[in-house]
Amino acid sequence: LYGSSAGCPAAGCIGFELSADLDFDTNSDGVLDAADSYWQDGEGWSPIGTSSTPFQAVFDGNGFAINNLFISRPNSPYQGLLGLIDNATIRNLGLSGPLMSVTGSSYVGGFAGRATDSTLYQIYSAGSVRSTISSYSYTGSLVGSMSGTALSACFATGEVEGVSYIGGLVGWASSASIIEDCFATAAL
Repeated sequence: LYGSSAGCPAAGCIGFELSADLDFDTNSDGVLDAADSYWQDGEGWSPIGTSSTPFQAVFDGNGFAINNLFISRPNSPYQGLLGLIDNATIRNLGLSGPLMSVTGSSYVGGFAGRATDSTLYQIYSAGSVRSTISSYSYTGSLVGSMSGTALSACFATGEVEGVSYIGGLVGWASSASIIEDCFATAAL
């Protein structure tokens, strides 16, 4: 994958996987600040996948969680663990922790700001997701906007804030998308 087959089975790698929980509070002091590895001058994690180069692979969390995901990019769209995904699969993964906070302008979600022709299952988000734009924010706990995407066996808690197209699970979904066996108790 990406020019290297180190660690891959003979058939080759098709994606990424977690082998342990991850924590963005890297020094475990209960505060996200410059002492943490992913602080980046207060902007936090830089999402993987852009409108010009979407994430197109499998990400298997293997039942582990990413704790205290922190993103503060109020003037940037496509914010989440993954910014934009296309023909991707995200599975068996949770986003959690008391410090979890994802902020962007539009297309904001815990897992992905925007998802097209993808599959997300057995995932959950338990944190704050927020859009700062005054119209068409497309903001959801899991995914900001999705088309042709299947979302199943999932849940979301925490808070979602935006102006329009906001939801406990997904901010906006096209009629070609499927959501099944999911629930949300996220405060809007």
